[in-house]
Amino acid sequence: MILDTFIGRYDGAQLEAKSVRKSYSREYKVQAAEMVLDGGQSVPEVCAALGLGPTALRRWVEQVRQERAGKVPAGA
Repeated sequence: MILDTFIGRYDGAQLEAKSVRKSYSREYKVQAAEMVLDGGQSVPEVCAALGLGPTALRRWVEQVRQERAGKVPAGA
């Protein structure tokens, strides 16, 4: 019985600990990428200013670069 109570609490804690992935509009992603490409700011600077993760921002920057070069990035 004590074990059941512990497992129930543990499972609940795990559910609460899971994070929800944020979603950003296309316009937001392009503006953030342009801060790096056109604004002369570094990826860490933009991440700190906007509260973004570096992996996501680097992906957005690369997608904008490819679009500017006339290529359509995968998954677009």
